[in-house]
Amino acid sequence: MFANLYIQTYTRASPWLVGVLLGFIVLRGPEKLSKTTVFIGWLVATFFVLFCIGAYCISADTHYELDIIWETTYGAISRPMWSIAIAWIIFTAIRGYGGLVNTFLSLPIFFPISRLSFCLYLCHLGVEALNSQTVRMPTYFRTYHVMLGSIEDITVSLMFATFFHIVFELPAQTLERLIFNPASWNRESEEKLNEKCEEKINEICENKEVKDKNI
Repeated sequence: MFANLYIQTYTRASPWLVGVLLGFIVLRGPEKLSKTTVFIGWLVATFFVLFCIGAYCISADTHYELDIIWETTYGAISRPMWSIAIAWIIFTAIRGYGGLVNTFLSLPIFFPISRLSFCLYLCHLGVEALNSQTVRMPTYFRTYHVMLGSIEDITVSLMFATFFHIVFELPAQTLERLIFNPASWNRESEEKLNEKCEEKINEICENKEVKDKNI
């Protein structure tokens, strides 16, 4: 299953296409949505998420018997459904219809993680494969051990992602901006310089006011 389905390009095509469509809708789509559209969208997204999680729990049951029709159906629709639900969350957060979800995702703690998301995606599979392939004897399944393993995988993957982001991704992004969009780079540098100058002027003025009061 891992070799023939999980890592194959054609099984990853649907989430990628959903992401491309999301980018187009964000750029060219409507700015305002009706309450009915927002309600139906959240209802469908919630159903998709619950279906993907619940359907997997069915397959993981100890008394589950292999069903080819169910396996192929779930394998065909689970990834598009999950990616559509995530795309809806992103779209509503951008348009201001996310509510508590948008507030939660806008917390400062997610800012550095969002910068590492691409490298984290590239690194995590190697970390998990390394952990599983170094096991030399059968182990008992325990929820506590799974939780510890998950925390370990996330921590090590973040360490690798930080290294690759600093060494490879960040310099590549800087070069891309310098080559393909130097005007925005110069404008951004100028804006930062103006902000620093304003802060320095304000600081000097505040110090002068303090000295005048003391005199």
